[in-house]
Amino acid sequence: MSDVVIIMGSSSDIKIAKKAVNIFEDFGISYDITVASAHRTSERVRDITVESTKNGTKVFVAIAGLAAHLPGIVKANTTRPVIGVPVESKLNGLDALLACVQTPKGVPVATVGIDRGENAAILAAQIIGIHDKNIRKKVLEYKSNMVKKIEGDQEYIRKEIGGKYLIARSYGKFLADVEEKFKIYENKNDEGEDSVLIVAGSYSDIKIVESIVEILKSFDIQYKIEIASPNRYPQKLHKAVVNGTVSGTKVFICVSGLSGFVSGAVAAHTDRPVISVPHDVKLGGLDSLITMAQMPPGVPTATVGIDNGKNAAILAVEMLAVNNEELKEKLTSFRKNLSEMVDFINTAQIS
Repeated sequence: MSDVVIIMGSSSDIKIAKKAVNIFEDFGISYDITVASAHRTSERVRDITVESTKNGTKVFVAIAGLAAHLPGIVKANTTRPVIGVPVESKLNGLDALLACVQTPKGVPVATVGIDRGENAAILAAQIIGIHDKNIRKKVLEYKSNMVKKIEGDQEYIRKEIGGKYLIARSYGKFLADVEEKFKIYENKNDEGEDSVLIVAGSYSDIKIVESIVEILKSFDIQYKIEIASPNRYPQKLHKAVVNGTVSGTKVFICVSGLSGFVSGAVAAHTDRPVISVPHDVKLGGLDSLITMAQMPPGVPTATVGIDNGKNAAILAVEMLAVNNEELKEKLTSFRKNLSEMVDFINTAQIS
């Protein structure tokens, strides 16, 4: 049994897959890797997914370009978290991004940025880390090393510039503060009820928040809600995320429109999985979708479809259910009810 199964739509996706594999090797996460096309070998995709789910796979990573339906086909056959990695080809990868992220209600795909195989692997590690302290420690070490790299880059740039009028200042004890925060996270007891913190950028996001709450309540998941904009109230947002992580929040769900900066700001301050819900305010929500999904290497957010709060909540439940048999059973029943509803509608239309 492997913790993660990577499915590529084509062997040409190997460069993206290697980015994920490198992370799994560094973190000590077991994985399998295979090739199966959603359009050419859909039965193979189904068989791989169903068999892997039965054998205990915790997370799937599906990599595909063009009309990237592979993540959706994988999701149709499992209630485990599925991470979609759109691959750049035509249309600069926008076609694949939209195909991955815009799945219908009930079957969420946790979509990362175009060609961001490493972010898919880090997100998978964050999901597994909800239930595995050793993997969580690896995630925290990775984030700490990213901060150290930025500090190192600063020194390199200053030496490279070496201008006569350069005044090199020290900007506080930033690195020490970050390392202290991560140490607190690492030493925090993870036992206790699974909980979700919903962070909305504005009160105008409340309808989407309500749809998230509806699903979480149906699965008896504890939740809290914070309204905090990183643009208007950065300190409030920082405090909410740090306090939430320390107090035992396992998953964050962020909702915002326009630039969609909320999820990125939350992901910067926690090692927990962050789910992003783009809100259609302008441009059909495409602006917030792109800014949420297209996160830099090392700081993933799991983006779902525009205004699709229900899928965000279901994805959160799937993440929490990785080592929770009761939640797994509830998800199976939920999916069965969806199928029965579709059958009922089809029968009603025929009659």
